[in-house]
Amino acid sequence: MLELYRAVYGETLGRDEWLEQWRWKYRRNPAGKPVIWLAEAGGRLVGQYPLNPVRMKVGEEIFTGVQMVELMTHPDYRRRGVSLALARKALDEARDRGLGLAYGFPNRMAYPTHMMAGYADVGATAAWIRPFNAGNILKRRLKSGLLAGAGGAFAGAILKAFYREVAAPAAEGLSVSEVASFDGRADELWGVVSRQHRIAVVRDMGYLNWRYAEVPGVKFTIYIAEKAGKLLGYAVLKCEEQGGLVFGRIFELVVLPGQGAVARHLLHRAGEHFQRAGADLIIYRLLGNRAYNRYLRKGGFIRAGWLGSRARFIARPASPDIPVALLAAKENWFVQSGDSDAV
Repeated sequence: MLELYRAVYGETLGRDEWLEQWRWKYRRNPAGKPVIWLAEAGGRLVGQYPLNPVRMKVGEEIFTGVQMVELMTHPDYRRRGVSLALARKALDEARDRGLGLAYGFPNRMAYPTHMMAGYADVGATAAWIRPFNAGNILKRRLKSGLLAGAGGAFAGAILKAFYREVAAPAAEGLSVSEVASFDGRADELWGVVSRQHRIAVVRDMGYLNWRYAEVPGVKFTIYIAEKAGKLLGYAVLKCEEQGGLVFGRIFELVVLPGQGAVARHLLHRAGEHFQRAGADLIIYRLLGNRAYNRYLRKGGFIRAGWLGSRARFIARPASPDIPVALLAAKENWFVQSGDSDAV
Protein backbone atom coordinates (compact mmCIF):
# COMPACT_ATOMS: atom_id res chain seq x y z
CA MET A 1 0.00 0.00 0.00
CA LEU A 2 2.91 2.33 0.69
CA GLU A 3 4.36 1.50 -2.74
CA LEU A 4 1.02 2.38 -4.35
CA TYR A 5 0.88 5.64 -2.37
CA ARG A 6 4.34 6.60 -3.57
CA ALA A 7 3.55 5.67 -7.17
CA VAL A 8 0.63 8.11 -7.04
CA TYR A 9 1.97 10.91 -4.81
CA GLY A 10 5.73 10.45 -4.76
CA GLU A 11 7.80 10.03 -1.61
CA THR A 12 6.07 12.78 0.35
CA LEU A 13 5.98 10.66 3.53
CA GLY A 14 8.57 8.38 5.07
CA ARG A 15 7.60 4.78 5.80
CA ASP A 16 7.15 5.24 9.55
CA GLU A 17 5.22 8.51 9.13
CA TRP A 18 2.94 6.96 6.52
CA LEU A 19 2.33 3.88 8.69
CA GLU A 20 1.48 5.96 11.77
CA GLN A 21 -1.02 8.03 9.81
CA TRP A 22 -2.51 4.87 8.29
CA ARG A 23 -2.98 3.33 11.74
CA TRP A 24 -4.52 6.53 13.06
CA LYS A 25 -6.91 6.87 10.14
CA TYR A 26 -8.12 3.29 9.90
CA ARG A 27 -7.31 1.42 13.12
CA ARG A 28 -7.96 4.12 15.68
CA ASN A 29 -11.11 5.50 14.07
CA PRO A 30 -13.71 5.56 16.88
CA ALA A 31 -16.52 4.84 14.38
CA GLY A 32 -15.24 1.34 13.57
CA LYS A 33 -13.40 -0.75 11.00
CA PRO A 34 -12.97 0.45 7.40
CA VAL A 35 -14.02 -1.16 4.15
CA ILE A 36 -10.91 -1.39 1.95
CA TRP A 37 -10.90 -3.05 -1.47
CA LEU A 38 -7.65 -3.53 -3.37
CA ALA A 39 -6.77 -4.37 -6.98
CA GLU A 40 -3.67 -6.44 -7.66
CA ALA A 41 -1.80 -7.16 -10.90
CA GLY A 42 1.61 -8.63 -11.55
CA GLY A 43 2.37 -9.07 -7.86
CA ARG A 44 1.75 -5.45 -6.91
CA LEU A 45 -1.18 -3.32 -5.82
CA VAL A 46 -2.53 -1.17 -8.63
CA GLY A 47 -5.59 0.31 -6.98
CA GLN A 48 -7.39 0.85 -3.69
CA TYR A 49 -10.82 2.11 -2.62
CA PRO A 50 -11.16 2.68 1.14
CA LEU A 51 -14.41 3.64 2.85
CA ASN A 52 -13.81 4.91 6.39
CA PRO A 53 -16.70 4.71 8.89
CA VAL A 54 -18.15 7.86 10.41
CA ARG A 55 -21.17 8.38 12.64
CA MET A 56 -23.80 10.48 10.85
CA LYS A 57 -26.96 12.26 11.93
CA VAL A 58 -29.61 11.79 9.24
CA GLY A 59 -32.93 13.32 10.17
CA GLU A 60 -33.52 12.28 13.78
CA GLU A 61 -31.51 9.04 13.48
CA ILE A 62 -27.85 8.23 13.96
CA PHE A 63 -26.34 5.97 11.29
CA THR A 64 -22.84 4.72 10.71
CA GLY A 65 -21.93 5.92 7.24
CA VAL A 66 -18.65 5.87 5.33
CA GLN A 67 -16.42 8.49 3.79
CA MET A 68 -14.67 7.71 0.52
CA VAL A 69 -10.98 8.46 1.19
CA GLU A 70 -7.58 7.91 -0.47
CA LEU A 71 -8.89 6.46 -3.73
CA MET A 72 -5.79 5.56 -5.75
CA THR A 73 -5.05 3.95 -9.10
CA HIS A 74 -1.49 3.24 -10.19
CA PRO A 75 -0.51 5.55 -13.09
CA ASP A 76 0.14 2.49 -15.29
CA TYR A 77 -3.43 1.22 -14.80
CA ARG A 78 -5.57 4.32 -15.17
CA ARG A 79 -8.53 4.43 -17.57
CA ARG A 80 -8.97 0.66 -17.36
CA GLY A 81 -12.01 0.60 -15.07
CA VAL A 82 -10.03 -0.29 -11.94
CA SER A 83 -11.57 2.46 -9.77
CA LEU A 84 -15.13 1.72 -10.85
CA ALA A 85 -14.76 -2.01 -10.17
CA LEU A 86 -13.33 -1.29 -6.72
CA ALA A 87 -16.03 1.29 -5.95
CA ARG A 88 -18.79 -1.18 -6.72
CA LYS A 89 -17.21 -3.90 -4.56
CA ALA A 90 -16.65 -1.52 -1.64
CA LEU A 91 -20.15 -0.02 -1.82
CA ASP A 92 -21.71 -3.49 -1.99
CA GLU A 93 -19.83 -4.44 1.17
CA ALA A 94 -20.91 -1.22 2.87
CA ARG A 95 -24.53 -2.06 2.07
CA ASP A 96 -24.13 -5.64 3.36
CA ARG A 97 -22.61 -4.33 6.58
CA GLY A 98 -25.55 -2.01 7.15
CA LEU A 99 -23.61 1.21 6.66
CA GLY A 100 -26.19 3.86 5.86
CA LEU A 101 -24.58 6.22 3.36
CA ALA A 102 -21.33 7.12 1.61
CA TYR A 103 -19.94 10.58 0.87
CA GLY A 104 -16.73 12.12 -0.39
CA PHE A 105 -14.86 14.96 -2.05
CA PRO A 106 -13.58 13.53 -5.36
CA ASN A 107 -11.00 15.32 -7.45
CA ARG A 108 -11.63 16.00 -11.14
CA MET A 109 -10.09 12.69 -12.21
CA ALA A 110 -12.16 10.60 -9.77
CA TYR A 111 -15.45 12.46 -10.24
CA PRO A 112 -16.74 10.58 -13.36
CA THR A 113 -16.07 7.22 -11.73
CA HIS A 114 -18.22 8.10 -8.76
CA MET A 115 -21.05 9.35 -10.90
CA MET A 116 -21.06 5.96 -12.65
CA ALA A 117 -21.02 4.26 -9.23
CA GLY A 118 -24.31 5.92 -8.32
CA TYR A 119 -23.29 8.94 -6.26
CA ALA A 120 -25.34 12.15 -6.40
CA ASP A 121 -23.62 15.49 -6.93
CA VAL A 122 -24.76 17.49 -3.90
CA GLY A 123 -22.90 20.64 -4.93
CA ALA A 124 -19.68 22.60 -4.73
CA THR A 125 -18.21 23.65 -1.42
CA ALA A 126 -17.98 27.44 -1.35
CA ALA A 127 -14.50 28.86 -0.80
CA TRP A 128 -14.26 31.93 1.43
CA ILE A 129 -10.95 33.75 1.61
CA ARG A 130 -9.45 36.59 3.59
CA PRO A 131 -6.30 37.89 1.89
CA PHE A 132 -3.47 39.38 3.93
CA ASN A 133 -0.65 39.73 1.41
CA ALA A 134 -1.92 40.63 -2.06
CA GLY A 135 1.63 41.01 -3.41
CA ASN A 136 2.62 37.44 -2.65
CA ILE A 137 -0.63 36.14 -4.10
CA LEU A 138 -0.07 38.01 -7.38
CA LYS A 139 3.46 36.65 -7.70
CA ARG A 140 1.91 33.31 -8.52
CA ARG A 141 0.18 34.91 -11.52
CA LEU A 142 2.72 37.46 -12.72
CA LYS A 143 6.29 36.71 -13.80
CA SER A 144 7.44 40.26 -13.24
CA GLY A 145 8.21 41.05 -9.61
CA LEU A 146 7.78 44.75 -10.38
CA LEU A 147 4.29 44.22 -11.76
CA ALA A 148 3.42 41.97 -8.85
CA GLY A 149 4.57 44.63 -6.40
CA ALA A 150 2.58 47.38 -8.07
CA GLY A 151 -0.45 45.16 -8.51
CA GLY A 152 -0.17 43.98 -4.93
CA ALA A 153 -0.19 47.53 -3.61
CA PHE A 154 -3.25 48.36 -5.71
CA ALA A 155 -5.05 45.15 -4.76
CA GLY A 156 -4.20 45.70 -1.11
CA ALA A 157 -5.74 49.19 -1.23
CA ILE A 158 -8.91 47.80 -2.84
CA LEU A 159 -9.18 45.06 -0.23
CA LYS A 160 -8.77 47.53 2.63
CA ALA A 161 -11.38 49.85 1.13
CA PHE A 162 -14.08 47.29 0.41
CA TYR A 163 -13.43 44.24 2.57
CA ARG A 164 -12.76 45.58 6.02
CA GLU A 165 -13.41 43.36 8.98
CA VAL A 166 -16.31 44.72 11.00
CA ALA A 167 -15.46 44.71 14.69
CA ALA A 168 -17.02 41.76 16.48
CA PRO A 169 -19.98 42.71 18.67
CA ALA A 170 -19.34 43.06 22.37
CA ALA A 171 -19.79 39.78 24.21
CA GLU A 172 -19.48 40.37 27.92
CA GLY A 173 -17.88 37.49 29.79
CA LEU A 174 -16.85 35.66 26.60
CA SER A 175 -13.41 34.03 26.69
CA VAL A 176 -11.58 32.68 23.63
CA SER A 177 -8.59 30.48 24.36
CA GLU A 178 -6.39 27.82 22.79
CA VAL A 179 -6.74 24.23 24.04
CA ALA A 180 -4.95 20.98 23.26
CA SER A 181 -8.10 18.85 23.00
CA PHE A 182 -11.86 18.81 23.48
CA ASP A 183 -13.66 17.88 26.69
CA GLY A 184 -17.16 16.57 27.39
CA ARG A 185 -18.72 19.97 26.76
CA ALA A 186 -18.28 19.28 23.03
CA ASP A 187 -21.04 16.65 23.33
CA GLU A 188 -23.41 19.19 24.87
CA LEU A 189 -22.57 21.76 22.20
CA TRP A 190 -23.18 19.30 19.38
CA GLY A 191 -26.44 18.14 20.95
CA VAL A 192 -27.81 21.65 20.44
CA VAL A 193 -26.10 22.50 17.12
CA SER A 194 -27.16 19.21 15.50
CA ARG A 195 -30.84 20.14 15.78
CA GLN A 196 -30.25 22.79 13.11
CA HIS A 197 -29.04 20.30 10.49
CA ARG A 198 -30.71 17.31 8.84
CA ILE A 199 -27.47 15.57 7.78
CA ALA A 200 -24.09 15.98 9.46
CA VAL A 201 -21.12 14.13 10.87
CA VAL A 202 -21.59 13.63 14.61
CA ARG A 203 -19.08 16.05 16.11
CA ASP A 204 -18.81 14.64 19.62
CA MET A 205 -15.74 14.69 21.84
CA GLY A 206 -14.44 11.30 20.68
CA TYR A 207 -14.64 12.20 17.02
CA LEU A 208 -13.19 15.70 17.41
CA ASN A 209 -10.20 14.54 19.42
CA TRP A 210 -9.47 11.70 16.99
CA ARG A 211 -9.85 14.03 14.01
CA TYR A 212 -7.79 16.97 15.31
CA ALA A 213 -5.93 16.27 18.56
CA GLU A 214 -4.55 12.78 17.91
CA VAL A 215 -3.26 12.96 14.32
CA PRO A 216 0.37 11.77 14.36
CA GLY A 217 2.84 14.33 13.08
CA VAL A 218 0.21 16.99 12.35
CA LYS A 219 -0.49 20.11 14.40
CA PHE A 220 -3.99 21.56 14.45
CA THR A 221 -4.72 24.62 16.57
CA ILE A 222 -7.99 24.56 18.52
CA TYR A 223 -9.67 27.66 19.89
CA ILE A 224 -12.74 27.44 22.08
CA ALA A 225 -15.18 30.18 23.04
CA GLU A 226 -16.78 29.86 26.46
CA LYS A 227 -18.77 31.88 28.93
CA ALA A 228 -19.28 31.03 32.59
CA GLY A 229 -17.85 27.57 31.88
CA LYS A 230 -20.26 26.84 29.01
CA LEU A 231 -18.81 25.99 25.60
CA LEU A 232 -20.40 28.26 22.98
CA GLY A 233 -18.28 27.37 19.95
CA TYR A 234 -14.88 26.42 18.59
CA ALA A 235 -12.60 26.79 15.58
CA VAL A 236 -9.92 24.40 14.31
CA LEU A 237 -7.04 25.90 12.32
CA LYS A 238 -3.95 24.76 10.43
CA CYS A 239 -1.20 26.59 8.54
CA GLU A 240 0.41 25.08 5.44
CA GLU A 241 2.57 26.03 2.49
CA GLN A 242 1.60 25.40 -1.11
CA GLY A 243 2.88 26.84 -4.37
CA GLY A 244 5.00 29.45 -2.63
CA LEU A 245 2.14 30.75 -0.51
CA VAL A 246 1.32 30.26 3.16
CA PHE A 247 -2.33 29.28 3.62
CA GLY A 248 -4.25 29.55 6.85
CA ARG A 249 -7.00 26.94 6.69
CA ILE A 250 -10.08 26.91 8.88
CA PHE A 251 -11.09 23.26 9.13
CA GLU A 252 -13.99 23.73 11.54
CA LEU A 253 -16.14 26.58 12.78
CA VAL A 254 -19.03 25.54 15.00
CA VAL A 255 -21.11 27.82 17.23
CA LEU A 256 -24.43 27.58 19.02
CA PRO A 257 -27.45 28.80 16.98
CA GLY A 258 -27.88 32.56 17.09
CA GLN A 259 -24.38 33.13 18.45
CA GLY A 260 -23.10 35.33 15.64
CA ALA A 261 -20.95 37.33 18.05
CA VAL A 262 -19.19 34.13 19.13
CA ALA A 263 -18.50 33.17 15.51
CA ARG A 264 -17.12 36.63 14.80
CA HIS A 265 -14.81 36.51 17.83
CA LEU A 266 -13.51 33.10 16.73
CA LEU A 267 -12.93 34.37 13.19
CA HIS A 268 -11.11 37.40 14.57
CA ARG A 269 -8.88 35.15 16.69
CA ALA A 270 -8.21 32.99 13.63
CA GLY A 271 -7.12 36.10 11.74
CA GLU A 272 -4.72 37.08 14.51
CA HIS A 273 -3.34 33.55 14.68
CA PHE A 274 -2.68 33.31 10.95
CA GLN A 275 -1.19 36.80 10.71
CA ARG A 276 1.31 35.86 13.42
CA ALA A 277 2.12 32.73 11.40
CA GLY A 278 2.86 34.83 8.29
CA ALA A 279 -0.10 33.56 6.24
CA ASP A 280 -0.76 35.20 2.88
CA LEU A 281 -4.48 34.39 3.10
CA ILE A 282 -7.07 32.42 5.02
CA ILE A 283 -9.30 29.91 3.23
CA TYR A 284 -12.42 28.22 4.58
CA ARG A 285 -14.72 25.89 2.67
CA LEU A 286 -18.29 25.00 3.50
CA LEU A 287 -21.40 23.74 1.76
CA GLY A 288 -23.96 26.53 1.81
CA ASN A 289 -24.96 27.89 5.22
CA ARG A 290 -26.63 31.30 5.26
CA ALA A 291 -25.88 32.11 8.88
CA TYR A 292 -22.19 31.26 8.50
CA ASN A 293 -22.04 33.20 5.25
CA ARG A 294 -23.14 36.33 7.15
CA TYR A 295 -20.52 35.75 9.83
CA LEU A 296 -17.82 35.40 7.19
CA ARG A 297 -18.75 38.55 5.27
CA LYS A 298 -18.70 40.63 8.43
CA GLY A 299 -15.42 38.99 9.40
CA GLY A 300 -13.68 40.36 6.30
CA PHE A 301 -13.97 37.23 4.13
CA ILE A 302 -14.70 37.23 0.39
CA ARG A 303 -16.53 34.44 -1.39
CA ALA A 304 -14.17 33.20 -4.12
CA GLY A 305 -16.37 31.31 -6.55
CA TRP A 306 -13.43 30.57 -8.86
CA LEU A 307 -11.85 28.50 -6.05
CA GLY A 308 -14.91 26.51 -5.09
CA SER A 309 -16.62 25.54 -8.34
CA ARG A 310 -14.51 22.41 -8.89
CA ALA A 311 -14.55 21.21 -5.28
CA ARG A 312 -17.52 18.84 -5.54
CA PHE A 313 -19.24 17.11 -2.66
CA ILE A 314 -21.03 13.84 -3.47
CA ALA A 315 -23.15 11.35 -1.54
CA ARG A 316 -24.83 7.99 -2.08
CA PRO A 317 -27.24 5.95 0.05
CA ALA A 318 -26.09 2.46 1.02
CA SER A 319 -29.34 1.72 2.84
CA PRO A 320 -32.92 1.73 1.53
CA ASP A 321 -33.88 3.68 4.67
CA ILE A 322 -32.16 6.79 3.28
CA PRO A 323 -33.68 8.27 0.09
CA VAL A 324 -31.44 9.67 -2.64
CA ALA A 325 -33.46 12.91 -2.73
CA LEU A 326 -32.62 13.59 0.93
CA LEU A 327 -28.88 13.29 0.29
CA ALA A 328 -28.93 15.19 -3.01
CA ALA A 329 -30.36 18.41 -1.50
CA LYS A 330 -27.50 20.73 -0.55
CA GLU A 331 -29.55 22.59 2.06
CA ASN A 332 -29.86 19.41 4.14
CA TRP A 333 -26.13 19.16 4.82
CA PHE A 334 -23.70 20.71 7.28
CA VAL A 335 -20.30 20.27 5.59
CA GLN A 336 -16.96 21.99 6.18
CA SER A 337 -13.32 21.38 5.26
CA GLY A 338 -12.84 19.11 8.26
CA ASP A 339 -15.41 16.67 6.93
CA SER A 340 -12.83 15.60 4.34
CA ASP A 341 -9.86 13.43 5.31
CA ALA A 342 -7.37 16.24 4.69
CA VAL A 343 -4.74 16.75 7.39
